[in-house]
Amino acid sequence: MEHHNHHWNQEKVKQFVKDMERLVKYRYTPFANEIVKLLRKRSLGDEITILDVGCGPGFLLFELSKLLPKVKLIGLDASENMLSAAKEKAQEDNIYDIEFKKGKVEDLLFPDNSIDVVVSQNSLHDFNSVEKALNQIFRIIRNDGFFLDKSRNGTYPQLKKKLKKLFIAVRFGPREARMVFKGSDKWLDPNYVVRIMQKIGFETKILKQKFEHIILGIKP
Repeated sequence: MEHHNHHWNQEKVKQFVKDMERLVKYRYTPFANEIVKLLRKRSLGDEITILDVGCGPGFLLFELSKLLPKVKLIGLDASENMLSAAKEKAQEDNIYDIEFKKGKVEDLLFPDNSIDVVVSQNSLHDFNSVEKALNQIFRIIRNDGFFLDKSRNGTYPQLKKKLKKLFIAVRFGPREARMVFKGSDKWLDPNYVVRIMQKIGFETKILKQKFEHIILGIKP
């Protein structure tokens, strides 16, 4: 969930939620489906816990809740206003099986080996220390569990970026295009992320490497 390190006051959060509500099928449903596909492939079953780090107003978790009704879902975010919006939205939609916690990924307050799956969507580049965050994620994941990160690709060619921005502006409007590309100077090189993950101990694989990349890290 994109944070861009600006202050999320209530007004900004309200506008963000409003913008995202009409884009759920485009932004969040595909990644939720990828997560479910991987869970099935790795035969993790339903009695598991999934933590979304940098969950924002919870849209990815709401999609996962529909697809995985038996799974324990936790959303973590550093912004109190984002979490308030997530709780409000959950109440509106009668979703009561998601736990929302305030906290920073660089200092996760979960015991070692206590979470089966950690997911992140467009948040990794906004954490204060990518390496510290990934170290913490590795620590809390159970053996054979995994981390799945979907982020925008910092190495995507400039010309293709411009075309993508134009496509988004035409299809969804200029506001959405600006929102997607805000903070684009901080987008990460997927190979850099993979190197850090491997150094920490993850077995890694880049599942997708286009405008957005998806990186899988398995804790052996």
